[in-house]
Amino acid sequence: MIRPRHGLPSRCAARLAAAGLPALLAAAPAHAYWELIPQAEVGITYEDNPRYLTDEAAELLDSSASDDATGVITDLVAELRYNTPASEVLLKPRLRDTNYLKGNDDLNNDDLYVDLLGSRGGQLGSVALRAQYQDTGLRTSEFESAVPDNPDDPPPVVGGSGRFSDDTQETWNVQPSLNYQLSTRNVASVSALFTRSTYNEDDDDINRYVDYKYSSVEVSVRHVLNEKNYFVAALNGGGFTTDDPDSILRNSTDSFGITAAYERVFSDTLSGSLTVGVNRSAIDVSFGDITVVDNEERNFVGSLELRRRAELTTMNFSIASQIAPRSDGTEVVQEQARFFIDRRVTSRLGVNLSALYSQESAVGQNSANTALRQDRDYFTGTGGLSWRLTETLSIFGTSSYTSDTTDVPGGGNVHQTNNRVFVGVRYRGTALRR
Repeated sequence: MIRPRHGLPSRCAARLAAAGLPALLAAAPAHAYWELIPQAEVGITYEDNPRYLTDEAAELLDSSASDDATGVITDLVAELRYNTPASEVLLKPRLRDTNYLKGNDDLNNDDLYVDLLGSRGGQLGSVALRAQYQDTGLRTSEFESAVPDNPDDPPPVVGGSGRFSDDTQETWNVQPSLNYQLSTRNVASVSALFTRSTYNEDDDDINRYVDYKYSSVEVSVRHVLNEKNYFVAALNGGGFTTDDPDSILRNSTDSFGITAAYERVFSDTLSGSLTVGVNRSAIDVSFGDITVVDNEERNFVGSLELRRRAELTTMNFSIASQIAPRSDGTEVVQEQARFFIDRRVTSRLGVNLSALYSQESAVGQNSANTALRQDRDYFTGTGGLSWRLTETLSIFGTSSYTSDTTDVPGGGNVHQTNNRVFVGVRYRGTALRR
């Protein structure tokens, strides 16, 4: 069962249960303001295997192409924020343009991201809505980065198939949530996730990706034991459905789960949580008129997370087992371990290290149903340095390694690796406020 992405509402719930907020439906107070923060990055990237070719495929590569590539990346971001003491609205459009040299036009892409977040809190509760739109090349969406866009967000649920070509993916996400204070120590929460992903493939004769819809709902109660200990019990349900008229694959999976979580604040800078639960999935998979999977499966779901937030250090560590959708039209059991640390060494020098390991196995498969099984091992690690030139301008460099091994139905596997170096200049402007 995919956990609805509710990092902000869960933090609001904890604070709400402990202390409460201003009136939920109060009139807009004074001291409201608008804020605009522009950000831009320009840099040069080099990759030794940007197409993630296997060794065998690289030997057959046409001599007119190249198995490595150098390119220029331009990344433009604007953060437009409206704040009052009781509410916040954030609009964050982002455009990332990549242009490769040496005739590697098939790697070029213009990725568009739009993120909208609105929240409002009151004495009896809080509401929030997050909406996301992405139009990205599959080369950038199928392989996951170990570096989080925002360390305070929950880890994303990503299940790319590891295959890509000169194609694009369009994704819509809508995530509403509501928290209501039942008593001094108890907060009830309802959150939901609605996702739709569609693929635009240039080769009409080969469909590697399958459009899908996913939705989930979670109802939970948070109990405050004391100012440092919290307990959460939750029920959740969801549905995954392929939605591609050009594919003969049909997958309809309904899930129901129950989880319990314990959260502890160890100090002013360190906190952690432990979640355990069980998820039941009813799977119906067919190719045309032939049913290949029709059964039920139970899986353990859970996570262990540690977070450190200090003046000079940000650190995340998590291990998790969850259910995730994948672009080949299946759902997978995803076992992940993540680590991220960002350290401000001096007033100018910063360093960061991150790693992500993911192991995936198809939901609803057994030894008699190997036609869809594509178990996957994925690892990526990144190290980076940044040097602040001024309050708004800095230079940076990152180096990353990616390894992806996917089982092939019928036997064997496909192994892909890529090394990437990225150096550039980052500008983050001062807030323009009124």
